[in-house]
Amino acid sequence: MPKRPVLPLLALAFLVALGGVSCRGFFVNPTLTSITVAPQNASVNIGATLQFTATGVNNDGTNASLHNLTWTTSASNIASVTSAGLAKGVGSGTATITATDGGVTGSSTLTVGSTSNTLTISPANQTVSLSTNGTTLQFNATLNGQDVTSSTNWSSSNSSVAVFSASSPGLATLQTAGSTTITATHTPAGGSTASGTTSLTVTQ
Repeated sequence: MPKRPVLPLLALAFLVALGGVSCRGFFVNPTLTSITVAPQNASVNIGATLQFTATGVNNDGTNASLHNLTWTTSASNIASVTSAGLAKGVGSGTATITATDGGVTGSSTLTVGSTSNTLTISPANQTVSLSTNGTTLQFNATLNGQDVTSSTNWSSSNSSVAVFSASSPGLATLQTAGSTTITATHTPAGGSTASGTTSLTVTQ
């Protein structure tokens, strides 16, 4: 009876075993490891609503499909939240909005209160000289104590005196002598639009 070559048989057995391991690894489903809730650290007025969204990430770095997502609030007397992640301000205070799927959670804070709709603009009611101060002037805006300059829309009532660039929020370019009214508007997440004005006089 002829002897079968040993080495080819061993090589074949090794390839079969390796193929089994590879196939098992190939068909392993990715596992959800984290959930990110947006927006983070949001605020709304009492009675206002804000839509939260959740994004899941798997252990292999891919985006996860969240099929069993549930939303909860840590304080229903401050903020409610629907099964679709729509939160509503109920009373003054701070609540934690949490998204959960398969034991994995993510959360964000939501501050609820009766907030002001008036922006504070600084510097206010300025008179500046082109020869002394140069050709630009930086304005800043605060809302309820928070600097919102970069997310505020800026405009000048007299563009021949001063203009704003969208790429540099609050930075006015002074052009000629005259007077203009500076207007700033800002819409916070889930809140109503806040605005403020100040006067600007430019001299030579």
